[in-house]
Amino acid sequence: MLGALDDYEAVVIAKPNSRVSEKDKFIIDQYIMNGGKVLWLVEWMQMDMDSLANSASSVALIKDPNIDDLLYNYGVRINPDLIQDVNCLSIPIAVNQVNGNPSFEPRPWYFFPAILSGNSHIINENISVLRTQFVSSIDTVGENVNIKKTPLLKTSRFSRSLGVPVNVNLDIVRQPPDPKLFSQGAKTIAVLLEGEFPSNFDMRIPAEIVMSEDIQFKNVSVPTKQIVVSDGDVIRNYVRKMGTRQEPFQLGADKYYKNQFTPGNKEFILNCVNYLCGDEDIISLRMREIKLRTFDHSKVTEQGQFWMIFNALVPVLIILVLGLTVYFTRKIRYGKKS
Repeated sequence: MLGALDDYEAVVIAKPNSRVSEKDKFIIDQYIMNGGKVLWLVEWMQMDMDSLANSASSVALIKDPNIDDLLYNYGVRINPDLIQDVNCLSIPIAVNQVNGNPSFEPRPWYFFPAILSGNSHIINENISVLRTQFVSSIDTVGENVNIKKTPLLKTSRFSRSLGVPVNVNLDIVRQPPDPKLFSQGAKTIAVLLEGEFPSNFDMRIPAEIVMSEDIQFKNVSVPTKQIVVSDGDVIRNYVRKMGTRQEPFQLGADKYYKNQFTPGNKEFILNCVNYLCGDEDIISLRMREIKLRTFDHSKVTEQGQFWMIFNALVPVLIILVLGLTVYFTRKIRYGKKS
């Protein structure tokens, strides 16, 4: 059905693993033309940690989900590269043998950038650190004045991009590259698009549906929104086997180290969906900043001993005074009666 998405206020397209057909692209395009909102979580490079399970290296090649023309028409281009960032997460690496068993240590894995929000928009305001995996850079393209483009997520300024083909090698954790190589500045990896979008199918209806009676073609959208993220794993939960069943980790949990929990993934995805659906008030409530009152450390150093003694003795003295007061009051009152 050409109107298969019409009943949904927003659609999440997460990491398509096969080529999207021209018919499906047309359905998505016309959904957007009629005011539909889309959260794109797509990857341009074929690479994951499973590729390194049996070998210390693997070559990352271009992945073609066949939606590059759609995104380019809407105002963005995902580049065929992989980003390395000094500000990254760690993975366990075998460093030696202990009693015949490998001993693992955490080492920085530059292909897993840890993203810190720039607070440039309500979507990324006050969110925690995010986990990304094998992420690509995004460029904004075109000069359509009817489309507003807002970067939402960027890597740190100590980043670099590697063009295809990329040799992904675990040896990088044992022999880190020269820090001077990470000098290309921050790379955009998520963009918010807002406005009136041109159809990608103006004057070229796909052949497989050109005779369909369901076609109600629009060549320009009503005002709507899209978000493009160049990482399909940003929404992915890790899964662990528990006997015969599989149990998912909560979003943001690390399968290697508990201290690498990244709550920003869940916060970011929820904020994206809320914003696309017009629920900005929910974002404001969930992400409101609570300022904690911190100690004045200079006063703690100067007066700490005094206040420790004060807090220990004063309550005891108050109880003694109250007890003696009650005792003598009762003695005076009832002593006179007797």
